[in-house]
Amino acid sequence: MSRAALTAYERSKTLVKLAETAKRVIQEQAEFRTDSVRNSPGRPATPGSTRDVAERIGVPAQTIREAERLVEAVEAHPELGGPDWKQYHVLEARKRQTADSAFSQDTAAATGQSKQPETANVNARGGPGRANFNLLRRRALQAA
Repeated sequence: MSRAALTAYERSKTLVKLAETAKRVIQEQAEFRTDSVRNSPGRPATPGSTRDVAERIGVPAQTIREAERLVEAVEAHPELGGPDWKQYHVLEARKRQTADSAFSQDTAAATGQSKQPETANVNARGGPGRANFNLLRRRALQAA
């Protein structure tokens, strides 16, 4: 019996948990630094920074940040966590949805109307649907 491959969300969630654990360990170890290290010249090191965490777990900092964004997006919109959604699809949908919601808010503020309700951005296969973004944009323009 074999297990199915992890989804992008599951991999990202695991990476985020690992990064959070590493950050806590780094911060705890920073408490035990000697005074000579703490009082050394130059900019003081920030214990638990993304750079420190990336070095500790051997994963690029950009990968950690993208995993955090993906987990945040899927927790806000659970339909994006399906197996048909690739990481770049979710991040692109998040980027477009943020742009669309900012566009809708600007349009609503200019016209004095309330914000349009968000709809799920899923096509028939469960992947991102560009048509939904365009539909939201058109509705916002028509409301103006």
